[in-house]
Amino acid sequence: MKSSKYLLIFVTSPDAKTTQKILKTFLKEKIISSAQISQSIKSYYWWNNKIEKKTENLITMTTLKKNFKIIKERIKLLHPYKVPQIISVSISSANKDYLKWINQYCN
Repeated sequence: MKSSKYLLIFVTSPDAKTTQKILKTFLKEKIISSAQISQSIKSYYWWNNKIEKKTENLITMTTLKKNFKIIKERIKLLHPYKVPQIISVSISSANKDYLKWINQYCN
C-alpha cells in the first residue's frame, strides 16, 4: 500500500474551545481519522513586526491527502487567527494496518 496518499496535518490553536470545534467538525465529517492534542505549548513567532509569545495547543491530525484542501479551507473558517498555522507532512512510511485504518475512517 502506497503511503504517499496519507498526511499528518499540524495546526496550532489558541484555546480548548477552538481545538474542540475543529476536532469535532473534522471527525464527524470523517475528513480525518484521528487527532492528538498537545496542550500548553509555548509558541514564539513574528507578528506585526514584533516577536510574540503565546501558549497554544498543537493539533496533529491524520488524513488522506485528498482531504487537505477542504481541511485547510475549514480551518480558515473555524479558526480565530488571521493566519493560522496549517502544515501538512506526507507520511512516507507507516504500519500497513494503520494505513488501512485511516482509509476505513476517512472519506
